[in-house]
Amino acid sequence: MQKAKVIRGDHPIRGTACATRRKKAQLAYRASLYECLVEAAVKGDARQVKKLLAVGAEVDADGELSDCFPLDDLVDTPLGAAAGAGHLPVVKVLLAAGADIERRGGYPTLPPISHAASQGHIDVVRYLVDQGADLENPGYAGYYDCANGPPLLQAACCGQLDVVSYLLDRGVDVDGCDCEGMTALDWAFKVGYPAVANFIAGFPARREANALAARAPGKLRRATAAI
Repeated sequence: MQKAKVIRGDHPIRGTACATRRKKAQLAYRASLYECLVEAAVKGDARQVKKLLAVGAEVDADGELSDCFPLDDLVDTPLGAAAGAGHLPVVKVLLAAGADIERRGGYPTLPPISHAASQGHIDVVRYLVDQGADLENPGYAGYYDCANGPPLLQAACCGQLDVVSYLLDRGVDVDGCDCEGMTALDWAFKVGYPAVANFIAGFPARREANALAARAPGKLRRATAAI
């Protein structure tokens, strides 16, 4: 009696094992592409970023791919990496490809606008705001504490005066605080940026003076402008 041939791939156990290996290999490939995309974003290589996206690199680590990058690995998002390094052309490419403008990542765990704000990349901050970034999206307040705080606090505790000025002009709450009750003014004093602290401390008075000047005749307007 002739024995029936068993095709190796049709064996239920072997077939399952093969499928599992294929799935792991595919996931490893996706993870490798993602890491390459983050690296290209950090370097500001817009051409390489476009190539990686064209071959299937994912702009955000979702689902199974996110399990390859646990929080302890401190892997930033491609958009966060580009924003933190100040590479505006790459930021534009990634947003056009569908990157999540609010996704947090890296160290400390921040949304892209906070990475840009903490490093003083005002052009990137402006662009992200124009694209709808949340100015109140919390993250870790600087590199000195694990308290939660929005972009203004990140800029203040890293001494980024231009970004602080821009965010306040955009209407961000000057008295906004983190989960420890620390404001941008508190952080600027704590970390040691007196110029930033003095600017924040004087902002309410300047805002009120500017509002009065807008409604005042010429002589009063010149007087309030000197405050």
